[in-house]
Amino acid sequence: TIFQVEVLAISRCAELLIDRKIRHRICICSDSRAVIDALVKTTTESFVVWDCMQALDKLGETTQVTLVWVPGHIW
Repeated sequence: TIFQVEVLAISRCAELLIDRKIRHRICICSDSRAVIDALVKTTTESFVVWDCMQALDKLGETTQVTLVWVPGHIW
């Protein structure tokens, strides 16, 4: 689903930043409010969301991570 692809994109972003040992403050922007809401919850039944949460937590061990919703598809 589109939701899963959006989650995977954020997860991949976190993984790349971990691999590159980025230590700056990180701001990850998404136009998917549903994804941001799912990632800030403390529990989930989705393996895709869980994996992304784990990647963000790992990234957060070495740097400050902020998830930001940005409006998309505005005409």
